[in-house]
Amino acid sequence: GKMLIRIRDDLAQSMTALASIGPGLGVDSGALASFGMSIDLEAARGIYEDQLDAMELDPYKCEYMQDLQAGVAQGRMALQQPVPPIVYGLRGLNIIVDDAEVLDFTGDTPPEDVDASVLIAVDDAPSLVAMGAMFSPELAALNLQPDGKPVPLDMAQLNMVTDSAYAALSDQALVISVGEDAETRAAAALEADLLEPPLSMGVTMNASVYYALMAESMMDSDGDELSYEARAALRDSLLQISELFDRMTFDVRFTDKGLEIESNTTLKD
Repeated sequence: GKMLIRIRDDLAQSMTALASIGPGLGVDSGALASFGMSIDLEAARGIYEDQLDAMELDPYKCEYMQDLQAGVAQGRMALQQPVPPIVYGLRGLNIIVDDAEVLDFTGDTPPEDVDASVLIAVDDAPSLVAMGAMFSPELAALNLQPDGKPVPLDMAQLNMVTDSAYAALSDQALVISVGEDAETRAAAALEADLLEPPLSMGVTMNASVYYALMAESMMDSDGDELSYEARAALRDSLLQISELFDRMTFDVRFTDKGLEIESNTTLKD
């Protein structure tokens, strides 16, 4: 399925520059789930400046738009604030969860025994690492090189949740992987495919496992919003869906027509 949100032609054309390419963004690798997003912050700043210019040249006259019109001066002041150059080099984020023993959808507890990778796409990834090394002796001690080779990551924050963590660096991306086979997954994340045209957001998931976990969480919940019988019925419905669905993907991108949201669901054989 596809949904199109039409945007005025000139705005739609300018907003196509907002997305940026990042390794693996929107690529279905078969993982339990992945979530990624991208943005060209410099392009976003340019679009914002253009809109402020337009509102100054042709102010809104509608009474309901006066608060928005009054914000032009504040917008100008915000643009004058100094921003580190590295910020405009950020291009996106991609989180890949390959496996997780326990997922609590109420948000009360973190997942247990998670195998996951977090990739940060940036124009000058070595500079980002160098900046982080100034505040983290552990990161400085890694001596990460932009050669794509994973190195063991020994940090107190990660040691609390995993026994194995690796980091890998390229010229335009930094990835941290935790859990089983983290070394291999870190290298694979850097080498993932690049989708063209780029996405603004991409989500992939194992729909069968997702709905089965959702069904399990129905009975684990201690809330009193629904009766036990209602939660049991909802669990059974979710289990039936998990037996029907295989994988799901959601792609969000700006085109010259507007914002396109495309979804794809595959069914089990």
